[in-house]
Amino acid sequence: MIVRPDAVSVQRRRLWAGFGNWKWKRVKDLVVQSRFSTIYRASKEWLGWTGKKGFFDRMRFVAWLEFRSAVEGWIDGCGPGGKPLGMCCREELEEGETVERPF
Repeated sequence: MIVRPDAVSVQRRRLWAGFGNWKWKRVKDLVVQSRFSTIYRASKEWLGWTGKKGFFDRMRFVAWLEFRSAVEGWIDGCGPGGKPLGMCCREELEEGETVERPF
């Protein structure tokens, strides 16, 4: 049996077609709940990050905060004493630091 390549692609495309009466979700609508993503969202809100500028610096900063949170026993997305990151200043976050800063 000979199958045309365009016939195969049409068949496989139908596997992703929606059916049923419910609202479909997109991949971009999924929210990941991890320590890193929680700290990133809190930092993004606190520092007003938008766009792509300084992306790798942001990643280093969030990785440092994640590691510092684990070492110091901070709550995810919060600073020392359970204060939200938006209420902390950089001096509070760096105070008594045992982890080297990436910035």
